[in-house]
Amino acid sequence: MTAEEEVVYLRQEKSLLQEQFAQRDELIAQLQHEIARLREQVDALQEQLNKDSHTSHLPPSSDRFHRQPKSLRTMDRRNLGAVEVRAEIQEAFATEMQKRMQGTVWTSGCKSWYLDANGHNTTLWPGFTFEYRHRTRHFDPQHYTLLPQHVSTQDKQAGVVQSKTR
Repeated sequence: MTAEEEVVYLRQEKSLLQEQFAQRDELIAQLQHEIARLREQVDALQEQLNKDSHTSHLPPSSDRFHRQPKSLRTMDRRNLGAVEVRAEIQEAFATEMQKRMQGTVWTSGCKSWYLDANGHNTTLWPGFTFEYRHRTRHFDPQHYTLLPQHVSTQDKQAGVVQSKTR
């Protein structure tokens, strides 16, 4: 190869390398733009998560008690061994929760460990946590069967206790 041919070859190589560098720089610019867009998306999602995750990492049922719950204070005061939700109260509550669950992702046909064998979600609260806290803050003894400290299983099964303690 003559010196002149080598110069032509090197100029072609230089031109090819400049084209490749330009393509690389364009790709870098596109990737930087994509990174900026994804950062904005992450920030927006984090902001939404901060708004929606007002229970922190603890579920509402794990709220710390500042004092003994009213149900336990009632049990102590009345010398009760147990309180049991009355069946009709439980059924009304379950019906309400399933109605409220309608239209959520949990009733859209998804399969999840939250759903029982009948496809009902009996685990998740279908509303806001402030509503959950409000509804579970008060203890209404009328919604419960109040069982004394010493109740025989036979009396309990016969319904004797329920009629005595309502």
